Amino acid sequence: MRLFLGLELPEPVKVDALSLRRPWPGARWQRPEQLHLTLHFLGEVACGDLTRLSETLEAPPLSPGRVMLSGVGVFGSPDRPRVLWAGVDPEAPLHTWHQALGKRLVAQGFPLEARPYHPHLTLARFGGRPVSVDAFLQAHADFTSSPFDVDTLTLFASHLSSDGARYEVIERFPSPATFF
Repeated sequence: MRLFLGLELPEPVKVDALSLRRPWPGARWQRPEQLHLTLHFLGEVACGDLTRLSETLEAPPLSPGRVMLSGVGVFGSPDRPRVLWAGVDPEAPLHTWHQALGKRLVAQGFPLEARPYHPHLTLARFGGRPVSVDAFLQAHADFTSSPFDVDTLTLFASHLSSDGARYEVIERFPSPATFF
């Protein structure tokens, strides 16, 4: 199974993010059901390792926090974007959770991605054609969403198709701090 760990977004935050959609050459906008914040992409995990992974994620090392989407940016260059994204504010809790989960995963033999972690919400993907998103970045530089509480880690399966990825919730892991 192709798996990743992430945070689900409440509906009002999805509505805020979806308000940024505009007709844009080459943009493949994310659908509402695709909106999430990734903490770790695990890639292909054998079905036999799913129980071990679930045990690793029980009582996730997450302190409940309050964050919001803030600002927009691009992976790639503004003239040749790969991904258009919304940032997260504050980023510190997501970095902390990313590191704590990474330590647990590595200790149980799950490999981690080598690229640096950058908390973001993917808004749109581009096919690699040269197209400028400078005007979009300038127009939405001050974007913010409604603040939202983060207290549950979600294990997702990613199913790829020609229509884009479809994400399936495999399991949710509430932070133990939410029970106090």
